[in-house]
Amino acid sequence: NSVTFNTVAVSANTVVDTVTTEKLRKSAEDAVVQQYVIDNDITLRADRDLANIFLEITKDRQGEASSFRSSYCLELTEAEYKKFRETITEVQQDIMNRGVTNAAAAVVDAGESIRVRTYNEAAASAGMDILKKTIAVNKELSGERTEEEIKRARESVKDIVYKENQIIVRKGDIVSESQFAVLSALGLVKGKETLKIFQLLGVLLFI
Repeated sequence: NSVTFNTVAVSANTVVDTVTTEKLRKSAEDAVVQQYVIDNDITLRADRDLANIFLEITKDRQGEASSFRSSYCLELTEAEYKKFRETITEVQQDIMNRGVTNAAAAVVDAGESIRVRTYNEAAASAGMDILKKTIAVNKELSGERTEEEIKRARESVKDIVYKENQIIVRKGDIVSESQFAVLSALGLVKGKETLKIFQLLGVLLFI
């Protein structure tokens, strides 16, 4: 089956290549990554919880009643304890600011970060014991933001158009799906049966 045309050019001002345009927009949509939001209230609460734990550890170091004990911290000098406290605080802030979707995995990541910073396995272990009490999930998938990004991505793709006097197909060319749609929009291809044959059999349209 074939449909024969002479070489076809656009006579109107423009005609949109809807098939190609939609394919490009779909590709832009598929490239969008899921968007997340960070709950800053949870982040601030984690900061407070960590500060309170170190307050309790400080009490224990001073021989006062305490609700949290860290054997590692008890063995540190004042300068070492100060440095350890700063390191753990920085590690937690870095992780929470990046966003946590899995608290257990985040604690493991924190342990690795402490090892890199201190080169001390005992410090990493003690730090993880503390941070497992404070690090919490604060990052959640946002369907609304994801849809907004998809909308922006699709809108960034401009219509693909054939301009006035621009050749759509030439004599002897095989008509593509997108060219077929343009020819249909121009009224040069009519009839449901012709379209059905093209879609199901991949009919070649000789121009």
